[in-house]
Amino acid sequence: MLLSVERVASRPAVNIAVLLFDAERDRLYYRFRRDILTVVDSEAADVMSGVPEHLVHLEAELGGSALLRWMEDTLSNYIRISERFTVPTPDDWRACVDRLFVDCVVSESAERPRSL
Repeated sequence: MLLSVERVASRPAVNIAVLLFDAERDRLYYRFRRDILTVVDSEAADVMSGVPEHLVHLEAELGGSALLRWMEDTLSNYIRISERFTVPTPDDWRACVDRLFVDCVVSESAERPRSL
């Protein structure tokens, strides 16, 4: 899944993170943009700077599956989560997140991964 943020009306939403869910271990693997504060509006910078750490704490408290359901149910029009999509079960979850990050976040025009 992808997390994106809405920007001012004249600019398109931008992908800010990749989330990869390991159902067997109830664990989320994720990677956020390091330059997240440069792609969000100045009013949102304070809130957005804490999002990665907040999700880490929520996952530890709720588990990966519950955190995903919470995000799907409660995220606003400003921070969005994409529809779930399936990728083949990777041997190396972190390497898979890195590939998806390059494919879906670094290449901002992509909505879904082109290849794994």
